[in-house]
Amino acid sequence: MAVGRNQPCPCGSGKKYKLCCMVPDDSPPVWPPPQHWDQDWADDDELDQLTNSVMGLLRRGEIARAEAACQELRNKYPDYIDWLDRTAMVLEAKGDLKESAEFWRKAAEYAATHEGFDPEGVDDYRENAERVEAELRGESVTLPYWRQREPQAHRN
Repeated sequence: MAVGRNQPCPCGSGKKYKLCCMVPDDSPPVWPPPQHWDQDWADDDELDQLTNSVMGLLRRGEIARAEAACQELRNKYPDYIDWLDRTAMVLEAKGDLKESAEFWRKAAEYAATHEGFDPEGVDDYRENAERVEAELRGESVTLPYWRQREPQAHRN
């Protein structure tokens, strides 16, 4: 089932899909922003673009680039949850399940102690940690959509 741009993101962040995990299309972003934009808007736009880029990189199997984007998120936006949950995703994609679960738990704690997160979002972060821990124990789990690679185009 497709997720609409304005629906809650299935990752559980509490954000709209378009501002969270939606992989941007190939059109170049408008950057730098027009000068009349408020700087906070520009920062939010850059944060959203960088956060969303991790999803696209993971879907294309570009784990090293996704990891670099997470480091950039941490350096530029250390007070936002984005670097925590995206790092959890990258660690999971790398197969470092123990550390991934720790980052999912850090994201859950962040969401539980900061404004703007609903209880369902907090629960989603905790459920991701539990899913990763189950996988670590060798249990069969359903992979989240962002760990499923994009199909490769066939060339004739």
